[in-house]
Amino acid sequence: MVVKIAAIVLAAGGGSRMGANKPLIEIGGQPMVVTAAEAALAAGLGPVLVVTGFGAERVEAALPPGVAAVRNPGWALGLASSLATGIAALPLEADGAVILLADMPRIGEAELRRLIAAFRPGAIVVPVQGGRQGNPKLFARAFFPEILALRGDHGAKAVVAAHLDQVVEIEMDDAIFADVDTPEDVAASRMKAPFPALTPGCHPLDNAAMAQMPGLVSDAMAAFDTGGRGNVRRGLHGAARRADDAFDAARATIARFLGAAPGEVVISAGCTAALNLAAGALGADLAAGDEVVLSQLDHHANLLPWLALAKEKGLVVKWLPVTAAGRLDLAALPGLIGPRTRVVAMTMASNVTGAVTDLPTVAAAAHRFGAVVVADAAQWAPHGPFDAAATGADLLAFSGHKCFGPTGIGVLWGRRALLERLPPVALGGGMVAEIEGNDFTVLAPPARFEAGTPPLTQAIGLAAALEWMTGLDWPALHARQRALTARLRDGLARLDGARAVGPSDIGIVSFTLAGCHPHDVAQVLADRGIAVRAGHHCAQPLAAALDLAEGSVRASLAPYNDGADIDALLAGVGEAIRMLR
Repeated sequence: MVVKIAAIVLAAGGGSRMGANKPLIEIGGQPMVVTAAEAALAAGLGPVLVVTGFGAERVEAALPPGVAAVRNPGWALGLASSLATGIAALPLEADGAVILLADMPRIGEAELRRLIAAFRPGAIVVPVQGGRQGNPKLFARAFFPEILALRGDHGAKAVVAAHLDQVVEIEMDDAIFADVDTPEDVAASRMKAPFPALTPGCHPLDNAAMAQMPGLVSDAMAAFDTGGRGNVRRGLHGAARRADDAFDAARATIARFLGAAPGEVVISAGCTAALNLAAGALGADLAAGDEVVLSQLDHHANLLPWLALAKEKGLVVKWLPVTAAGRLDLAALPGLIGPRTRVVAMTMASNVTGAVTDLPTVAAAAHRFGAVVVADAAQWAPHGPFDAAATGADLLAFSGHKCFGPTGIGVLWGRRALLERLPPVALGGGMVAEIEGNDFTVLAPPARFEAGTPPLTQAIGLAAALEWMTGLDWPALHARQRALTARLRDGLARLDGARAVGPSDIGIVSFTLAGCHPHDVAQVLADRGIAVRAGHHCAQPLAAALDLAEGSVRASLAPYNDGADIDALLAGVGEAIRMLR
């Protein structure tokens, strides 16, 4: 027997708190009501009825083909009125109906097909997560009379409560709770929409290691790679000229993001490669007894190149310590920098404690003695465009994959006068001006530092990512991230044995659980679809200074994270405590 299941999409409410007809708010490039209706059609539900009320004409005009509108003139009387309108309009042959809310844009075809697969006559199919019921729900025809009898703001959950013995529960992800009810919900849903990887049930909280990539970035790279590729520099055919133009445009976009000139932007294979380039170029002029100041807060990428140089050349390494709070102890700085200081290498923001460095203060102390300041901006750059020169750094590096761009690309920004006096580190095609006998001359920066074929496709992708970042409302995003960070830290404080590490200035929250190894905690969370990172985070000097022998668990936020991610993480940490102790 063929089972016929209809869909009722409730889109009658006003949503005036957001100053708009809520079903028409666009998430992912189209009105939410259209997303709901198209998901129902794709899942094979029929007929698909959209109940309209407030702003009915506009809602009905937006509906896709194959969807019928049923107007409820009494929509202001409450939810029950719209439910009854939809049920009354169903054909007699409908064996059941899925009741969808138009403001749940993360419910898609897959979720609806799971409901349909669990249907049986005389049952109510309800999605749950952790014992908590969500939406949408699928009602067999036997329950239609009770839905018709509802009054006021009573929703269909009242019918569910009256027939618990006939409820079929199916476990689903948190999409079943993701309704859009406030301006904050709208902002969060819109931030997720450009990212194909952000499917329901995933909680990407490992952004300090790798941010997700908006579809427009992969589209930009694919357009270049499939549109007739050419290599840069000196090619005369069409594809080569297009490659030159694309590479130049990418460099210009990166420069704008940094408030810099294109000639100050060196494109590298990553942030680590950029920092090694800086160390290699500066190291050529260093001698035994010269001093380099490093910090206990830094990532290995900004430590190991200098430690290796120190071994090779007899340099003196001095360490700026961290406080117990996980910040740099700037009070110790005057005693570390002096006439023999040649380089001060510092992070702009810690990838473990989330502490932001007062780099202008560090730079002022270094510049008094003519030292060069090398800044690791890997964790700073993902938080929006900034003025590289205003940081006080002389050389500054960041990576593409943390800035919502592709892997395999990074940037080294440098003050023009400094770049012009630094020697190349890698040699080959594209960086040499002329070879005469046993001698050669090199090109001006930035080409001097870009030997061989550059990461051209990746540069195009990074430029697309930075253009996308530049168009965001960063003050609003920073405020939302601060609120989410506080919510996470407050939640951790209420869990037995949980301890946050550091101040979390930029949405990085590392923590430990007494009696639980960080790797075990991360595995419990991974099993629940929550991505975090565990260990020393390539910052062993910091782990030693803070007595974190086993490391920590790190959650790191991006603009697309929302309250559901925080709630899922806290629930997962609670589960880890129960399982691991």
